Amino acid sequence: MSNFLNAAKATMLDALAAQAGFVGLHTGDPGTTGANEMTGTGYARAAVTWGATANGAKQGVGAKQTVPAGKTVVQLGMWSAATGGTFLGPLDCPDEAYTSAGDYTATLNLALTDAA
Repeated sequence: MSNFLNAAKATMLDALAAQAGFVGLHTGDPGTTGANEMTGTGYARAAVTWGATANGAKQGVGAKQTVPAGKTVVQLGMWSAATGGTFLGPLDCPDEAYTSAGDYTATLNLALTDAA
C-alpha cells in the first residue's frame, strides 16, 4: 500500500475539521459514543478555531471553557454541535484536576502518519 501525499492528508484533515466545530471535555474515556462528558454549573462545549493543515497535521484551539469544582479533565472530544450532535472521536490531553471552578482552553492536535 502506498502512503498518502500531504495534499491527500490535508484534504482528509480539513474535512474532519469542517465537521468538528466543537470540543467537549470528558471526565473519563469517551469511547466511541462521547460518554463521560463533563457536566455542571457553567460547563458547555466550546467552538474550535482550526489552523491551516501542514505536513499531515492540523491544530485547533477551543474557546475558554468553565470546569466546575471537583472535576478532572482526562480527554477531549470532537463534536459536530454545541449540544447533541455527532461525536467524532476522542483526543488525549494531560489530566487536569480542579479543586475549585476554573477555566480550561483545549488544544486539539490531529495528525495522519504513514504506515511503516
